[in-house]
Amino acid sequence: MKLTYEDGAFNAQLQLWNDNAVMTVYVENLRENETADQEKVSQIMQTAAELINNSRKAVEQALLDDEMVALAEDWASSGEEVFDDDDESEQERYILPDGSMVTLPISKKDFSASLHIDSVLIYTDAAYGLDDAEVFIVCKPDYFLGHCIDVFIKKDGTVNANGLAG
Repeated sequence: MKLTYEDGAFNAQLQLWNDNAVMTVYVENLRENETADQEKVSQIMQTAAELINNSRKAVEQALLDDEMVALAEDWASSGEEVFDDDDESEQERYILPDGSMVTLPISKKDFSASLHIDSVLIYTDAAYGLDDAEVFIVCKPDYFLGHCIDVFIKKDGTVNANGLAG
């Protein structure tokens, strides 16, 4: 893993849920003239990546429980509605700003398959502990029109959905 340091944070590209995502670690409360230990930051990133990769099902369930599918349908329905006089189904179709077409209702399976990790934020201190990871999830297609879903994954595997961000 190649770490870079910029604006007080360590960054790395990691494989999360079979996609490339950026993980950023901020090391807080260092003593004056103390620098962060890159090896320990790297270990935190590896631990967080394993936690996140093992939590996909729990994240999906937390988002379903938080009624994110209904919210995705609300947002997607603001796209351009597509009418097909030959289609007798009751399904609504919309074209989103990213050019993708969405059919409503969105199934739980389709919603779960649309989830991709965009980035991860971790705040740690000089003890280099990992309490939780803040994960920003985007959907493909872009149901939320450029916004992402904010999720916290605690080190014990507990997942808290925190609504939309951005």
